[in-house]
Amino acid sequence: MGADRVSPGVRDSRSTPEQQRVSDRSSASTAAPSTYQAQRNESTPPLVSPRPSTAPPLLSGEELRKKWDSTLNEYYSAKDLTEAALCVEELGASNHPSDMVCAWASESLEKKDRERDELVKLLVHLHRHEPPLLSHDQLEKGMERLLSRFVDTVVDVPKAPDFLGFLLGRLVSVGVFTLLEVGKLLEAAGESPGEVLEEGLALRIVGSVLDTYRKEKGEEQMLVAYKSSGLDVENFVSPSEKNRSAKLEAFLTTKNLQKLHPMLPVETHVRDSLDRKEPILDLVKWIEKNVPSGSWDSSFLRMIMTQVLRHAVAEPLPADFTQPSVKVDTKTYAPLLKKCALGQGKASSANQRQYIIAVQLFANEYGHPQGLMHKLFDNFYSEEVISERAYFAWQDDVNDSTPGRDKAIREVGKWLTWLAEAPEVEDEED
Repeated sequence: MGADRVSPGVRDSRSTPEQQRVSDRSSASTAAPSTYQAQRNESTPPLVSPRPSTAPPLLSGEELRKKWDSTLNEYYSAKDLTEAALCVEELGASNHPSDMVCAWASESLEKKDRERDELVKLLVHLHRHEPPLLSHDQLEKGMERLLSRFVDTVVDVPKAPDFLGFLLGRLVSVGVFTLLEVGKLLEAAGESPGEVLEEGLALRIVGSVLDTYRKEKGEEQMLVAYKSSGLDVENFVSPSEKNRSAKLEAFLTTKNLQKLHPMLPVETHVRDSLDRKEPILDLVKWIEKNVPSGSWDSSFLRMIMTQVLRHAVAEPLPADFTQPSVKVDTKTYAPLLKKCALGQGKASSANQRQYIIAVQLFANEYGHPQGLMHKLFDNFYSEEVISERAYFAWQDDVNDSTPGRDKAIREVGKWLTWLAEAPEVEDEED
């Protein structure tokens, strides 16, 4: 009884949505005026229905990709920056700018240079639009996402590193990115951090970036920008490369970028001389004759120490340098190191600190074998290559961000304590 009845105001679940809407409108038209309606007077403004939202509907991922593709293709055809910006603006809340940048840049790797050049113009226009339609972070994130699968991309597009370097180089030349920002992006790039660097792709990209910048701004300005950026192109040689110096030299020669590392011919001569086991004093004389004293800067000093270490510490490196049987011949090279670090007081100490940083980088490159830094520190101290002042200045430099510093400090901590506490007489007797 009463099973087919529906109480007032409750919809019959068997009705269709359209039937319910018709029923609701019918009920509303025949209902008695409410208390509120009865109290309305001529001064009360009429009720106004809310205006429909003008915001564009949210698009699905597939719809977005189609919009991005059509916007970019229309832009390539018409070259109308204003119209392209309007299309991007109309995407509103649906848009994912970083993904759009990634999609456009990825697609451009299979295009010609003229399309890549036009893409740069579009990205810059959207970035400088008022208000910006692409922020600096969104552009950077888009490139980061592209690089996250770059190793796979190169399989399909072998010249992708050169093409991406062109895009990044143009963005650097117009001031959207800096060389340092691009460098940091490449150092961490990949599906796993450092994958692009490990695969040897980062060096190719950096070379293309610098070559593009040089074409845009000229060689002199490129060199100024490179030196002021703090970048070192050597850091982009794959860590797994057995002969990093030879790889760097070949790369710079191929790209005609030798001026980035003017000391490279000197490094080659030093390496070859040590390989041939020529007398150390002959090498010292050659350096005095061929390398101006004004060029004996931090990079030169680190290069000298690195070459000494590669010859003094025989490969393969043992896992434990604390064993008495493990010898490291640094004494042979002491005259060379002393001569190159020659100075008085603080000047000499500052030069010796560059040696310590080179030792730290060398140990870090090989995974900090047990006891290696302790043995090298002890050898160079006893051979008077590095002074107490230099060791303590290195220890106290809290702003030093050289890779591997924390591990180095832990390894030589006890030795530095001994150095600080041992009387000079005991040092001489030891």
